[in-house]
Amino acid sequence: MYAYAMPLDMLLNNENYNFLLERMPIETKEKIKRFRFIKDSCRTLFGRVLLQYMLDKYYGMKDYTITYNEYGKPYLKEYNHVHFSISHSGDWIVCVTCNHLIGVDIEFIRPFESQKEFIQLAEMFLNRNEITNLFRQCKDDQPSSFYAYWTGKEAVVKYLGTGIGDVKKFDIVWQSKHNAIATGYEKDLYIQNHTFSDDYRISICTDEFKRPINIEIISASTLINSLKSKI
Repeated sequence: MYAYAMPLDMLLNNENYNFLLERMPIETKEKIKRFRFIKDSCRTLFGRVLLQYMLDKYYGMKDYTITYNEYGKPYLKEYNHVHFSISHSGDWIVCVTCNHLIGVDIEFIRPFESQKEFIQLAEMFLNRNEITNLFRQCKDDQPSSFYAYWTGKEAVVKYLGTGIGDVKKFDIVWQSKHNAIATGYEKDLYIQNHTFSDDYRISICTDEFKRPINIEIISASTLINSLKSKI
């Protein structure tokens, strides 16, 4: 398994934007061009370029087709032995590749405007058991714990590829501060949760327990220079 995180610390000039865009398949180009805001375009573009970089570096893949299941989960059409998951939030993008199913989610830990908003979000994403466990915790720890649950839920749903409607159908049971099991399916799924860059939470879901996953950081400029060096 390989995991990279990239800060969106730069907006692309026209030269680099066009250089990266030309490396994308037609359907991805059209999707990127439809975004209203340039930052949204850059998030999607960098996510796909980061995936491209990782597939080439670790698997020697240069030509591949990304297709989608009925719920929108992307996968590699020609290579069913390699799986990937991409997520972005705020100023970070994360991409994970693996030889078996994988799901990743990153979320910016933003303060809640009110206790009412916090309760509403908890009730939207968590089931009864999870809400009970969340509100048993010290009040100061509850927001961070909520994001651990939230990213865990999203990572499981992205692993399964069945859509966000499934979030309450399984329980996330914490085994330690950073490790949890998702129960309620034929087999348990494993979640690693990371506090990242102080203000972010990342969860990675797999179907077997893994040693702590190292998330490597790569800058946008390093990624662009690496790609240009291969021309």
